[in-house]
Amino acid sequence: MLKIKEEDLQYIYQKNERKGVIMDIQTFEAVMEALEDYEDAVDFEVLKTEETIDYEEYRKSRLKQDV
Repeated sequence: MLKIKEEDLQYIYQKNERKGVIMDIQTFEAVMEALEDYEDAVDFEVLKTEETIDYEEYRKSRLKQDV
């Protein structure tokens, strides 16, 4: 699990509100990897519920379309 230490972040403030964050490259890459892993997990869950078709049926339907 990704652990980000508060002291490793620098915040950008505008009118006393946090508007941005500065982090080192290593932390940024770890965040990006975690987001990609999350996205993959979400996609996998969607695929688990997606209707499937037998390959031979798919192949036959594609061959009919190509004629």
